[in-house]
Amino acid sequence: RCALLCHDVLRINDKLSGASQDELVLLQYIEDNHDSKLISRDSDSITISINGQHEVYKILKVFEFSSERKMMSVSVQRQGDGARWNFAKGADMVIKQRLAKVNQEEVLLIDQLDSFASLGLRTLMYAMKQ
Repeated sequence: RCALLCHDVLRINDKLSGASQDELVLLQYIEDNHDSKLISRDSDSITISINGQHEVYKILKVFEFSSERKMMSVSVQRQGDGARWNFAKGADMVIKQRLAKVNQEEVLLIDQLDSFASLGLRTLMYAMKQ
């Protein structure tokens, strides 16, 4: 859900449109390889589909990406059950600092991200909190 909700991409005439090529590629990859997609987005809400089930989220607050924060985050409320979520994406070094606790699987993931970064590859990390 994080990648489907934390971005600035719009769907126009059934095509993804946005300023960030990274966001477009990630969302297209999700659509092509998983049963999930962005249905629509406007300034007030985001509708996504996961395994054929539509979910509508009210956008409560968007914290746009900035070079100072090195991350973007969005607070949303799911229609139906009212669950509230905060989703974030950004530089791995920034997101890692904000993690409340890290389990063994996450330690391995962070080690792999560090390995990719040491090779000069761009890395991006997502996080969420309910």
